[in-house]
Amino acid sequence: MTTSASCQSIRLLAVDLDGTLLDSQQTIPSDARCAIRDFVDKGGLVCLATARPPRSTRRFAEELDLDDPSICYNGAMVVRPITGAVLLHRPLPPELARSIISALLAADPDVWISLESMDKWLTDRLADDFPTQTALSFRPDEIGPIEGFLERTITKILASSKSLSCSELLAALNSSSGGDCATVTIEDRLLQITAPGVDKGSALRFVATRHGVSRSRILAVGNDLNDLPLLEEAAYGAAVGNAHERLRQVAALVGPSNDAGGVTWIMKEFDLV
Repeated sequence: MTTSASCQSIRLLAVDLDGTLLDSQQTIPSDARCAIRDFVDKGGLVCLATARPPRSTRRFAEELDLDDPSICYNGAMVVRPITGAVLLHRPLPPELARSIISALLAADPDVWISLESMDKWLTDRLADDFPTQTALSFRPDEIGPIEGFLERTITKILASSKSLSCSELLAALNSSSGGDCATVTIEDRLLQITAPGVDKGSALRFVATRHGVSRSRILAVGNDLNDLPLLEEAAYGAAVGNAHERLRQVAALVGPSNDAGGVTWIMKEFDLV
C-alpha cells in the first residue's frame, strides 16, 4: 500500500469514531468536520465504523450532515445513521446467545450482562459505572431478568465483571462455546460479543459492494484492534498516532493522534481535501 491515492481514486472513506475521529473530549474537531464535508461535497462516501449502537452514532452523523451507511456494533449492523434504516443485520444465533450467557453466569453469577437488540438496550440492572461511552448518554430501554429477553433478537452481548478480569471471562467463554463467537475486548472491564464472522471488514465489504465501490478506492482509518479488519479490507489503511501497536505495524500510513488532528492530516496526505 502507498499513499499515492488522490481524491479522484479514493471514493469511500471508512473511519472509526472513538480514539480516531473523536478527540479525547468525545467531539469531532472542526478541521475534521470541514475535511469530511469537503470530501463528501466532491462526491465521496464516508462510512462511520464503530462499536457503538446506532443511537449513539446518530448525533455524529447529524453533526456531519451524513447519511451514508454507518457500520455499528463492530459490523453486526449497517444502518442509515440519520433515518435509522437497517441495511444489514447479523444477530447472534439464539442458541449461541443462550450458551454464551450461561457460560458468563457460570463464571461469575454477579456478572453484569447487557444485551443490544437491534437498537434497544436490555439489561438486568442499572448502574452508573457501566464502561461504555453510550451508557453516559443513554439509559436502558428495558430493565429485567436477562432470561426474559432471550426470545428477542440479540445483536450484541456486553459483559463486565468486578471480580473477574476480562481475560478470565473470555477464557470461561471460550472453554464453553468452543470459540464459536466473535469476541472483542475494547476496555479492561468489558467484553463485546457478536455473531460468528462479524467484524468491521466484512461490513465494509457490504457497504462497498452496495455502492459499487472497488476495494482499490477505499481508505480506512482506525486506532484499535477491532479496526484491524477494517484496514485489511481497504486498499489503503491508515492509523492515528495513538493507535494500538499492531495497527501501527500494518498501516500504510501513521498520522498524528486523534487529539492532534490525525484524521484531517491523513485525509490531506491522501489528497482528499
